[in-house]
Amino acid sequence: MPQDDLDPERLKAITSQMVEAITSPAYVEAMRKVKAASNDKRLDEAMRRLTPKALREQGVRLPEDMRISSRYFEEGFKPIEVGEPAGKRNLLAELHAAEPEMFNLIGRLRDRKPDLYQELTERLSVEDAISPLALCGCACGGAATACGGAGAG
Repeated sequence: MPQDDLDPERLKAITSQMVEAITSPAYVEAMRKVKAASNDKRLDEAMRRLTPKALREQGVRLPEDMRISSRYFEEGFKPIEVGEPAGKRNLLAELHAAEPEMFNLIGRLRDRKPDLYQELTERLSVEDAISPLALCGCACGGAATACGGAGAG
């Protein structure tokens, strides 16, 4: 890890950029639309609105080198990765892009067959993106279902 990755001023700057991004009107509106969606459409809305590409298209100013890892949380289920952390392939995002109606079926399983929904989303979700040997630092803050963080690793 280059020593300048741990420069306090650099860390303050990237943290400020993340705070600006997750408090921007475009980000807040994207979160409102996801929260307002019905249960069976909420995961679809999250995939359509909260990926890094989708956020940029909606006007959220995310620096190209900034990693934002949106996760979808629902009570009783493990979080679902919406983005593509560390450049890893996200099969759920690919399925959503290729076959939105098939993807909506997964959302409906959440209520009808929760065990199947959990297993399916776990198998299709991105593996842990942080190597067990990585040295990472992260500063996060959040409220009202939004959390932002910035760090060096």
